[in-house]
Amino acid sequence: MAFTERYVTTSATGFGGGTSESDSWSIDQAYAGQSAGTRINVQSGTYNIASTLQANISGTATSPIVWRGYK
Repeated sequence: MAFTERYVTTSATGFGGGTSESDSWSIDQAYAGQSAGTRINVQSGTYNIASTLQANISGTATSPIVWRGYK
């Protein structure tokens, strides 16, 4: 299964494309930008979240949405 990889870091500016650690998404961008077939790699750390994150989108059996942490 091929995923579209996206990266979230504590140092994200909110203007990145999420395609690498150096062009990372903020946690709010990741939440807004999640879609079927996306694997969101969240760097360990403390995040300030603008509002409660509530899942309102889902992937499919063949294209799930995966959130995972990394150091």
